[in-house]
Amino acid sequence: MRPLLTPDSAAVCHLPSAVVVVIRLCFWFACYWAIIGVVWRPPLTSVVLVALFLVLLVAIEWVSRRLTAKKTPLPKAETVQQQMARTTTAEGLDRLEGTFWAEFQADAMTTTVHIPFCPAFERVPNVQVFPVDESDTNLRIVSAKPFGMRVDVRRNNLTIDRLCFAVVAEGVGE
Repeated sequence: MRPLLTPDSAAVCHLPSAVVVVIRLCFWFACYWAIIGVVWRPPLTSVVLVALFLVLLVAIEWVSRRLTAKKTPLPKAETVQQQMARTTTAEGLDRLEGTFWAEFQADAMTTTVHIPFCPAFERVPNVQVFPVDESDTNLRIVSAKPFGMRVDVRRNNLTIDRLCFAVVAEGVGE
């Protein structure tokens, strides 16, 4: 299992300025005709035109904001601490798969990672942990509960600052 995020997985949506200009021109054209309609039409038609103008105004502004909005970029892989996906197997069991990163303090040889299960399983699930890369580390499940688990990560040399490991939990969900 490899990490789900990569350093280049961020995406930003840019809209050409010509599209924005066309949307703004449509807005002002609608304003112009709504005002002319209010001034030169009988009262009932004026009410209908004002209502139509307001609906058009809201629709154009919504489309304009939607098209010109920039998508929020995804976080870089160096800052991600956990990533989980929960699915249902063909047998009807809930399966949680995740990638987690353990960060070590400067002189510490061990660190503990807490992994929540939300929603919780009905009973304690079957859990497995394993390193994603071939680093010189030991992973040990300290405790597993229906609502989460705790993993102790031990590095055997001080050159490792951050370790990526995978978790698979399978059991009956709520």
